Amino acid sequence: MKPPELDEWPRLIEPGMRVLDVGCGGNPSGHATVYCDRHWNADGECTAHGATFDPACHAQPFVVGDAQALPFRDKAFDFVICKHLLEHLENPLVGCRELERVAPMGYIELPSVASDAIFGWPVHLWLCRKDSDMLVFSPRDSQPFWRENPGGFRGREFAEQTSLRHALDEAGLWRVCHIWRGKIEARIDASH
Repeated sequence: MKPPELDEWPRLIEPGMRVLDVGCGGNPSGHATVYCDRHWNADGECTAHGATFDPACHAQPFVVGDAQALPFRDKAFDFVICKHLLEHLENPLVGCRELERVAPMGYIELPSVASDAIFGWPVHLWLCRKDSDMLVFSPRDSQPFWRENPGGFRGREFAEQTSLRHALDEAGLWRVCHIWRGKIEARIDASH
């Protein structure tokens, strides 16, 4: 069963709200009023993991910035969207504090441990799970499986098989979804 947060978070965004998409990469949210990513090329495009987003094709502003030091004032936004970004950061807890700083609520989406094990994204620094309302990050390289299988069970070529991704998503195993208000409950667990 898909996580209920997938359907819930867009309903939290009301007309006129200032919405930031942090780490929009090549697939920005249509709900955002401002896009932010640190990947920027000389052609004026946002690039991340092979996807390209041309801000000139969108009416919303694009701001170059790092999620661990967002270039926005406190509470500049009403809502923050952060999909598939925190697992890449040197310190995901710093990223969480920055999201809290710039908005009072938001939506976080992360790859699940199962999807990471199957597809083996070597660019992920952290394995992500949810323990009740707590996001838990474990260092990927500290886990024996990932040291021995850096490409996961099947490697990147398998990641293009959308039927498997959809099956995992329908089973609620593809991603970790988290809606937060006020504070993001998160911790690092080096033992898991």
